[in-house]
Amino acid sequence: MLSEGMSEENVGITAEAFLGVHEAEALWLATEALSRSRNREQRARTDRLRRLLESHGWDPDED
Repeated sequence: MLSEGMSEENVGITAEAFLGVHEAEALWLATEALSRSRNREQRARTDRLRRLLESHGWDPDED
């Protein structure tokens, strides 16, 4: 959430203040959390598309 409106440096500084760890480690933790969030969103979009295609007769086992 922070990375959408802040530079990497500022995300690290802010995360450091809240997490009590070194700025570089805080930035790494924030980056990892963002990556997981994006992966989760991508899986959700893929699942929605799969369900939509299946509802229109697509059988993934036929391919």
